[in-house]
Amino acid sequence: MKPKKYYEKAGYEWLKRAKEDLAWTEANIKNSFYTQACFTSQQSAEKALKAYLRFKGKEIDKEFKTHKLTKLLKMCQKFDIEFSKLEEDCKILNQYYAPTRYPEILGLSFSGYTKKEAQEALLLAKKNL
Repeated sequence: MKPKKYYEKAGYEWLKRAKEDLAWTEANIKNSFYTQACFTSQQSAEKALKAYLRFKGKEIDKEFKTHKLTKLLKMCQKFDIEFSKLEEDCKILNQYYAPTRYPEILGLSFSGYTKKEAQEALLLAKKNL
């Protein structure tokens, strides 16, 4: 096991990236890139949850490498049950990972997410920080 300082530094690095993704989300919304804003919101929440897990000494293993926010949330709940309050938020943000990366998932007629959805995703991601 690595020293506690290592996990603290790793946690801060993950958190820094989560905050950068929030800024990226805001820029995406400002420039009308709503689908990309939904993706970066999901990414911000994912990195924030992973930051917490690193602070708690969680190793980067197969389980850690998931993009599923609900799975990461369950891992966080093992340390603090308060994370259960974010369950619905994570379910919503979870929906934005695959379709924003793989356009055919929602069908070729799907034209992307709306400004309203992007703004909601941003607010949900901010709750994870």
